[in-house]
Amino acid sequence: ICPDHAYLVDDALDATRHDEESDCIECGALEWSNLDSKGCSTEDYNFIPPDYYLIVNIFTIISLFLSIAGCALTFMYRENHVVKISQPFFLYIVCFGCAISVAANFFAGPTDERMFEEGEAQWDYATADLDYSMHSAMCNGFWWVHSTGFILSYSALIAKMFRIHSVMKAAKKLKAVRIKPLDVVKSILMFLAVDYVVLALWTITSPLEYVREVTDDAFGRPASSIGKCKSDDMGMYITIIMLIHLFLIVVGNVMAYVTRHIDNKLNEGRDIAICFFNNMQFMIIGVFILIVVKDNPAHSYLAKGLLVCINDVSLLAAIIGPKLWRIWGGGDDNGNGSFSMQTSMGTSNSSLTGATTSDGSAGSEMVTSFEPLEAPSGNKVAPI
Repeated sequence: ICPDHAYLVDDALDATRHDEESDCIECGALEWSNLDSKGCSTEDYNFIPPDYYLIVNIFTIISLFLSIAGCALTFMYRENHVVKISQPFFLYIVCFGCAISVAANFFAGPTDERMFEEGEAQWDYATADLDYSMHSAMCNGFWWVHSTGFILSYSALIAKMFRIHSVMKAAKKLKAVRIKPLDVVKSILMFLAVDYVVLALWTITSPLEYVREVTDDAFGRPASSIGKCKSDDMGMYITIIMLIHLFLIVVGNVMAYVTRHIDNKLNEGRDIAICFFNNMQFMIIGVFILIVVKDNPAHSYLAKGLLVCINDVSLLAAIIGPKLWRIWGGGDDNGNGSFSMQTSMGTSNSSLTGATTSDGSAGSEMVTSFEPLEAPSGNKVAPI
């Protein structure tokens, strides 16, 4: 008797008011009539709970604070030998990358709940022309921001190890070498360029769009819906980006293995290897978690936000934490900035000791000097 958006009033005092269309009363803005037209029902919109936004935002702000604090402490102790030999220029990039990566959480949870609260979306919103342009921009923005931060952080660690490796490789051949930070920044820009090409193709050919997918009941009426980011080729492009990031992690682990014989105070190979191993675990576990909760916007948002925060905080803890312990906790070997490396020349083994200095500025050079030591054969290693 009544249209989809109206219902009959059961008025016991008026026996005639229950069987004519003129007796129908309109349902609420986001309701539709039941099959018997005697009441109205509402849809389960599966909005993200405010508590979830609060949790993710708190962890995000804490992570941002730690990233900024890492940069500030690096600058504060830039003249300390513990920080100097760790190449402050790359530490700045790592902290900056972590800050960018975790800031992606501000784009992670687009929601159209306000449209429903303010009456812009009506009960038949599924066929309405709602403006989701801002929501779609947030969907695409998350991947641009997070990928930028990830590449900066982890490629900086690779460039840092490569710089040390190049210096030590030349030292083994008794050659002087000077490598500026900008000489290895090219590798960071290369990884960024590859990532940006994929992201640009994704944004141009199959951009993410915010949509609300409706699930109907047995009678064709909307029973529930979820708002999500979606595109035709989303799975393919996410896979490509994840493979690029996985390749970066593999390269980092290889570099950590190649430079394993260099003193950890100089190369931090052990700490960096922990970072890459942790990230590989987060990536594998995170993929499975997100697949499981992909149809639940609230759980998906919470899992994605916390995974990003935990990954970046663990990176900062592994890179910045040991330096603060050595500076504040007395683990700095009484201020001695020397290091040692076991190497081999020909068939005889020799030990090289020395000190590496770098002020961390963009134009600074890494200069490695070695003192002559008595080799087992009685020959001396020439100073560089």
